[in-house]
Amino acid sequence: MAETAIIVPVPEAEPIVGRWRRRYTPSGAAGMPAHVTLLVPFIDSDALSADAIGGVDEVLARFGPVELTLAATAYFEGPPMVLYLEPVPVAPFRAMTAALVSAFPEHPPYGGAHVRIVPHLTVATRLAPERLAEIETEVAAALPISARPGEAWLMEYADEAWRLRNRFAFATPA
Repeated sequence: MAETAIIVPVPEAEPIVGRWRRRYTPSGAAGMPAHVTLLVPFIDSDALSADAIGGVDEVLARFGPVELTLAATAYFEGPPMVLYLEPVPVAPFRAMTAALVSAFPEHPPYGGAHVRIVPHLTVATRLAPERLAEIETEVAAALPISARPGEAWLMEYADEAWRLRNRFAFATPA
């Protein structure tokens, strides 16, 4: 049994946030790249069928690449406190998450733990506020980050590491 997650990778953010993610986030330490989460947890890998993968592909193929900017930092107060980057615009990520939940209602975002979904790219967590502020100062100096993700990934957590299981291309603009 392995947890899965559907994410939109943002490799353009790696040079700025990658080292912080690897040191100060559990998922980053386990190999998860810089990303905006669409749906976690998703279907356990043992129960993940070809039909489910096809369903994800069908849902996400309705969306085009996302022109995004990561220009500001923000915090979830927690506990634990989380330093993150805000993607602009957020609407495409919310729409993709809503479409996935509509197709897979038994898998609400974050297991239903949060009423409001806030698309974000986590930088660091589980640190003293002073340390998060130091990291924030360094990261903020390197902003903005522009990106145009053209796909989502299905990631699988097994053997204490996240690995890419499937890629889902967004629609090609006409």
